[in-house]
Amino acid sequence: MATLAHQIRPETTETTAAEVVATFAVTPRARTLLHRWQADPGRQHVVRAVLAHATRRLYELDPPGIEASCRASEHPLGDIRKETAMAVQPVVDWRPDFAFTHVMHFALESMGEVPTFQAFARYCGADPVGRAALGDPAREIAAIARGKGYGRSESRQAVRWRIGLAYYSFVREAYTIAVLRSAGVDVRAHPLADALFRVDAWAGGTVLSLYIRNARFRDRERGRKPRTEDILSGAHPPFRHEEIRLETQHRHGCVHLPAVDQIRALALRMAEDG
Repeated sequence: MATLAHQIRPETTETTAAEVVATFAVTPRARTLLHRWQADPGRQHVVRAVLAHATRRLYELDPPGIEASCRASEHPLGDIRKETAMAVQPVVDWRPDFAFTHVMHFALESMGEVPTFQAFARYCGADPVGRAALGDPAREIAAIARGKGYGRSESRQAVRWRIGLAYYSFVREAYTIAVLRSAGVDVRAHPLADALFRVDAWAGGTVLSLYIRNARFRDRERGRKPRTEDILSGAHPPFRHEEIRLETQHRHGCVHLPAVDQIRALALRMAEDG
C-alpha cells in the first residue's frame, strides 16, 4: 500500500443517496431502518429532500478554511447555562422532522462553505429550505415550551443550546473529512448515512464515527443511540469500524476540533487497512 505522502488527494466528486443505500442497506436491520423511514407518512417531505440531496461542496473544503470559519463564528452557546437548557423538557425531547445533520448539510451545499453559526442562523431564517426545515420548527417548539409554562428566555436558550451542540458536531465532522481527504483518503459523507445508519463518514469498507464521550447518547456500548456496528452487523464483506473519540470539554466558547495528528493517525490506519 502506498504511503500517504505518495497518495493523490481525491478528486472532487459527489455522493448521492442512491450510493448510500447501495453501500449500507445491506443488512436486515439497515434495510428495516430504511424501509421504515421511507414509509413514514408524516415525513415524506423529509424523504424526498434527503433522497434528492447530493454531497459535492463538502469535498471542496480545506482544513484552513474550516479553521477560519471557526474563528469567525460567534459562540453558539453564548452564556447559556446547561442546567437552564436541560430544564426545558419539551425542547430536550424535541425531534424535528429534519434531523439537525440534514439541515447542516443542506446549508453547506447551498453556501459552499462551513458557515459560521451566525450565517447558519441567517440561513434558517431567510432561506426557504432552511426556514422550513429548522427555522420554523425551532420557533414552534419554543412556543410550545412557553405554552407549558416555561419562560420566553429559557425556551429560546434551550433551542439555541440544542442547535448549537449540533452545529459544533457537524463542524468537527466536516473538519475531520477535510483533513482525511487532504491526506489522500477518499472519504465520503451524506446526511442519509449519518442520520439513518449512524455513519459519520466512510472510505471504501471502513466506516468512521466521531463523537465526544457522552454516556447518555453514545459511548461505546452504552447510550441510547443505535450503534453503527449493530446496524451494519452481518454485512458481507464486513465493514471495518474506526472512531475518533474526544473527551468532554469543560470550557466552552470555541469549537473543539480534533487534533490534526489524531486524524492523520487515523488516515494511516485506514491506508494500512485499505
